[in-house]
Amino acid sequence: MSVSEAAEEDVVARAVERTPEDLPSVPCHLFLPVVPAARVIGKGGASIRAIREQSGASVKVLQKELPQDMQRREDRVAVIEGDQGQVQEAISAVLERVFDRSGLPEAPDTRQVRERALIIEALVPEKSGSHLIGQRGERIRALCEETFCDINVVKEPITGLADQKRVRIAGNSLAEVSGAVWRLQEVLGELVAGGVLRLPDHFELRESLGGTGAAATSFSSSMLGRAAAGGGGATSSFGGGSRSGGSSQKEVPIRLLVGKEEAAWIVGKRGNKISLLRDLAKVHMNDADAPPFDPSERLLEISAAPLESRLRVVQMVLEDLDLRQEASDELRLLVPTEQFGSVMGHRGETIRGIIQSTKAQVQQHKAEVLKDGQEYRFRLVEIRGDQSQRLQVVKQIYDALENKNRDGGNFSGPDLAGAGYAAPGGNMSSLGLGLAGALAGAQAASAAPPGGGHLGAAAAAVGGSTADLGQLTLQLAMPSEEVARTLAGESSGIAWRAGVKLAAGRGAGGLPVLKVSGTAVGNSVACYLIQDRLFMMH
Repeated sequence: MSVSEAAEEDVVARAVERTPEDLPSVPCHLFLPVVPAARVIGKGGASIRAIREQSGASVKVLQKELPQDMQRREDRVAVIEGDQGQVQEAISAVLERVFDRSGLPEAPDTRQVRERALIIEALVPEKSGSHLIGQRGERIRALCEETFCDINVVKEPITGLADQKRVRIAGNSLAEVSGAVWRLQEVLGELVAGGVLRLPDHFELRESLGGTGAAATSFSSSMLGRAAAGGGGATSSFGGGSRSGGSSQKEVPIRLLVGKEEAAWIVGKRGNKISLLRDLAKVHMNDADAPPFDPSERLLEISAAPLESRLRVVQMVLEDLDLRQEASDELRLLVPTEQFGSVMGHRGETIRGIIQSTKAQVQQHKAEVLKDGQEYRFRLVEIRGDQSQRLQVVKQIYDALENKNRDGGNFSGPDLAGAGYAAPGGNMSSLGLGLAGALAGAQAASAAPPGGGHLGAAAAAVGGSTADLGQLTLQLAMPSEEVARTLAGESSGIAWRAGVKLAAGRGAGGLPVLKVSGTAVGNSVACYLIQDRLFMMH
């Protein structure tokens, strides 16, 4: 400990000798996720008004006033100010609503209820961190023993906030956690009385610039009196509205399917691990849909952050899971079914490029068909390889997904040349679609009138009139007649999704073909779905 720190500790020690009533009252800042914050505010602000009336304290919930980084994560900060008695009573009332579990099913095992930790995070001035911990951790241990709670000063900075730290408090009852938060307030009051902290300077919330700790405009509660009535709905004056918060491009949340034991490992004891992940992005662990997945499986969703931050979360998860004794080299990724075409690319070029560049083993599964005949909203992609390979596959998949979103849509339609409209003499692909184009083109070339161009060729290829409601018929060469029947069947879902008619048959020379009859747009969609299904079969 330096000389200056020793002198500060001596001053604080003398301040501790004061009675609690003599200590200055300091603002209490509680870090809240969006759902507990909503419970604190209540319908139409009824709950927060009741807390104010009951305690006499000033209570606000900051939302739009917070930096864009925090708004993207849907973070909230409750600010409580008043004299000591008012602040203490308001803390208990706020936490009562934060931990409210009314309406939730009762746990069948009362032991599970006792072990379910109540966790809250308080914001404290960064300068107080070393004093809260004490020499060799003595003070933090004493606080833990005194309050019967686990108290941890979080090392990682808060993205978007300058000069503030989080103190995570975990206990087994509302009384214990409320008591620990109030004891923390007393310690901060001792530091103010000892001259280590200054009011209001060290308690103002300021936006950090570029994560360097340099502060921009203050948005402390002292400047937001107008927000009181709305529970934190006032317009913020900081940041100048210059940042978009990522709303200008469509984000695709990263979703990982994990087992029950993996989920518990990721969350950590009393949620300490997943809380670290939430410094970078919005991270939720939910039950996976059953069916199609096992009821014991979980879905880890990572969202509301730039792609590099979401990938950093994935990297941290992989690094952590690799420490398990039962570590696996497999990662299971869920990709939205309606956007899977962006991952596949034209004739599977994108997915093949990902496999070739990463050297990972990638297996994509068909979307499960639910009881109502609809395809499940996600498709499963299994990725095998070392940690770096798995991460690179996720990165490239999401580059493809989000680049497609920025280009203006989710649908990745096929190139017409690969959908049965190829010029005569086109090469045969391994999936048969190139041959289908060559077949249609060859038939069209033999039947089309001179000077008909490509449109004339396409019309001639159908062997019928295009004037009948614009209906066209394509013949797509198939690897086998069995494959053609499978794709034409109702179970494939291609016909009703594309709005076309499908029939298996034989073309020139007895070649197995799949006949597609519909509008030009419908046929194009059908060819895309057929291409995708054929790629999955091979």
